[in-house]
Amino acid sequence: MIFLSASDTPETATLSLSFIHIVWPSSSANSGLHVDGRGKRSIVVVVVVVVVVVVVVVVVVVIAVLGLVVVVVVVVVVVIVVVVVVVVVVVVAAAVEAVVVLSSSSFFHQPLFSPVWPVVECNCLYQSV
Repeated sequence: MIFLSASDTPETATLSLSFIHIVWPSSSANSGLHVDGRGKRSIVVVVVVVVVVVVVVVVVVVIAVLGLVVVVVVVVVVVIVVVVVVVVVVVVAAAVEAVVVLSSSSFFHQPLFSPVWPVVECNCLYQSV
């Protein structure tokens, strides 16, 4: 949303522009983005449990349907998928933690997604004819 207003006098013309400014959340804001150590561990535990259950089900189904040779290929693929999922979870957890740490630092002064309306003024001199 952009608001534009202008006013002029014989000597100057003033242009005011207001806009929404979005910055990171402050530590005082209860933004729901905070993830502590327990939260990250519980996310990793849930992901590991789900992956283990899926691996066991897939291995049992593949052994029953296709035989042992295909199981080796499936296990290798599943191990690669598990490693990728774990890496993604760790990276996302680190990113969330970085956002929380940065948002609590003094570098960011205003909460995320709160509308702030700074005004930019341009005093432009012009010559009358």
